[in-house]
Amino acid sequence: MGRGVALNWSHGERVASLRLPFGASSVVAMDTLVRAGDIVARGTHYRATRRVDAAKALASSPETVRGLLRVRVGDTVREGAIVARSGQRFARAIVAAQDGRLVHVDAAGGVHLGTIRGEWTAQAPIDGVVQRADRDRVVIAGSAWTLAGLAAFGPSRAGVLSRAVAQPFDDLSPSGLDVAASGRIAFGAGRAGGEALTRAHAVGVAGVVCASISFRALVPIYGDDVSAFGSASWDDAPTILVTRAFGRAGFDPDIFARLAALEGERAAIDTATASLHVFAAPDASEPAEWRDIVLDDELSGERADGL
Repeated sequence: MGRGVALNWSHGERVASLRLPFGASSVVAMDTLVRAGDIVARGTHYRATRRVDAAKALASSPETVRGLLRVRVGDTVREGAIVARSGQRFARAIVAAQDGRLVHVDAAGGVHLGTIRGEWTAQAPIDGVVQRADRDRVVIAGSAWTLAGLAAFGPSRAGVLSRAVAQPFDDLSPSGLDVAASGRIAFGAGRAGGEALTRAHAVGVAGVVCASISFRALVPIYGDDVSAFGSASWDDAPTILVTRAFGRAGFDPDIFARLAALEGERAAIDTATASLHVFAAPDASEPAEWRDIVLDDELSGERADGL
């Protein structure tokens, strides 16, 4: 028969938990009031890291290695730069073999140098207060109108809620997307293809909320490791929330109408929970009833019981 999912549109207290990738260099402070889209953490992606036994190389104890560093942990280093040095007349030194960053100094006196692939940022997916903040995770609590979806891909992003199509059964057309849609959360399309997703990202669309997408269209964008359960990421990739099926389906008319009534409000896609948050007053909309959706086993389409 396939597996069942449901659409749920409601207002309430939410908790967003962002698990940060390795390499965080700065994290928001606890109890900070943030808005969706605010940067709450920054860091670096590394191609590889290399450990140098600094205690041995410098002929020092592990406890004294930090005091011998010529750069701070987190600083970038250029090829040939002295990372650490001991002694005067018969000096010993650790020299960077290539451009990179001093990532970590461990308890055994090892110095970890990383080769930089790129920088990453993490955006708050909800308005609220930071309840936890460390190099592993940022947790934010707040309230919002929330649409629970099926799967989401790309980084969490915030923008202005904007209708992408005239009718909930229309496909998202690449030709209908231009820079005027920059910063928008484009909702309502029955189906989005890979070309439309790529075009939306290129013109600055913050995110796409659609009913369905072909799973094959996701692989060229998100890579061979992409999963039907969703794939949150920190790279510069398109952000999409799929609400109903892989294959082809129409956007639920009741949900379409509720979102259309809130067009222009601030919103955010939380890819970790496959949710759309809309930051409107508690009385700005009406909750939607659960509607059972049955997906085909091969994920190629759907049928909706009772619709």
